[in-house]
Amino acid sequence: DWDVIFTDMNFTLPVEEYEASGMRLILGGEPKGVFEEANYLKLNTGLMLLRVHPWSLALLERMLQYGRRAARRRRAIEAQRTVKNLCSGCIDDQAVLLLLLREQAARWRPYTYLERRFLLQGYWEDYEKAMPLSAISISPHGRPASTLKATTS
Repeated sequence: DWDVIFTDMNFTLPVEEYEASGMRLILGGEPKGVFEEANYLKLNTGLMLLRVHPWSLALLERMLQYGRRAARRRRAIEAQRTVKNLCSGCIDDQAVLLLLLREQAARWRPYTYLERRFLLQGYWEDYEKAMPLSAISISPHGRPASTLKATTS
């Protein structure tokens, strides 16, 4: 994604916790919706933390195989049968990761952590009311404009 907003400059990711527990992939998601239901709306691959490790490289390589031109249509049909709430004919990184976590759970799930203590990503609508309007220029469409207003005291 191209849009980033930090809402707490003092926040520190619990990287040591992830490392101590052996996690190699951290992303936002709801465990039941991801691991049991393979629900597209319960996982967000907009921000993924990957440990530099052969396992991570193998995961990325496996995910890329689903996007290769020769297999894309067949994989999209396969994804439709497994992934809930996936648009017709779609195959993207989020759908592929859901497939892998479901169909090859023994290989990918033990090192995957779905962070629920804080949000790794969100939608503008989730933060709009929490941001002080004096600090943000709002476009006529209700979205943040490209520049911030300077505030003086």
